[in-house]
Amino acid sequence: MNVEQRREERLIAQDISKGEVFHPNSGAYMIVDKVRDISSMGAGVQVRQFLKRGEKIRFAFKRGRVPLTLFGFVAWCVPVDAEDDGLESYRMGIQFKA
Repeated sequence: MNVEQRREERLIAQDISKGEVFHPNSGAYMIVDKVRDISSMGAGVQVRQFLKRGEKIRFAFKRGRVPLTLFGFVAWCVPVDAEDDGLESYRMGIQFKA
């Protein structure tokens, strides 16, 4: 079992629309299938592409009508069971830069 590393409580992200993760090293944009939770220090998302721990990213999403862009890095990334559509999916933890 993983050791909990969160320093503050994360909120369920019901009012956050799907967003995107931009990986500047490769120039790739990844659609965020689901924002699982979020806090001022990080977020948990579900994406269709694997990124290694420590990779720099830009995370953009909307909260209601307000667009937000945050910078950070991949804290962890693990595969999840195949979706019904047969595509690979990954849960990713993002730690925001202070």
